[in-house]
Amino acid sequence: MARTKASDNQMTGGPAVILVEPQLGENIGMVARAMANFGLSELRLVSPRDGWPNEKALASASGANWIIEGAAVFDDLAGALKDVNYVYATTARPRGMIKEVVTPEQAGRDMRARIGRGDKLAVLFGRERWAAAFGLGLLHGFGFSSVLADSGAEPHDLVPALLGFNVGV
Repeated sequence: MARTKASDNQMTGGPAVILVEPQLGENIGMVARAMANFGLSELRLVSPRDGWPNEKALASASGANWIIEGAAVFDDLAGALKDVNYVYATTARPRGMIKEVVTPEQAGRDMRARIGRGDKLAVLFGRERWAAAFGLGLLHGFGFSSVLADSGAEPHDLVPALLGFNVGV
C-alpha cells in the first residue's frame, strides 16, 4: 500500500492562519502541526519575537516542515491581511465590544460558504501576552486535532471542528 505524504492532504483555498507576535518558536511549530492535521498549509507570522526562520519551530512541527518552511513573515497585521476578504478573530477572554459573536458551528458554515464563493479567509490569533492561556490552548488544540485527524474524516470537514475548539479555548 502506498503511503500518502502529509503535505498531500493540504486544503486548497482554506483559510490562512495568522499568528500576531508569537513569542516562542515551539508554539509556532505546534500550530503548524495542528494545521497539518487539518490539511491547512498557509501560515502567516506577524513580527515573531525571536525572529525567523526559527529552528525550534521546525523541531516542534513534528513533520509539518513544509508549513514552517513556507510561512510568510510580515512586519505588521495590515500586511498579513492585505489579500484577505474576511477574518475570524479568536479570543479566550470575554469582550465588551459590539461585534458579532458566532458559535463555532456558525463560523464553520460561514467559512465554507465564503470559501465556496472564492473568498480568501484568515483565522487570526492575537498576541501571546497571556502566555499561559495561549500555551494551554495550543497544547489542548494539538491533542484535540490529533484525535480528530484519526477519526477518518476528510481534512476539509475538520476545519470547523478546529476552529470551534480554538474559538472555545
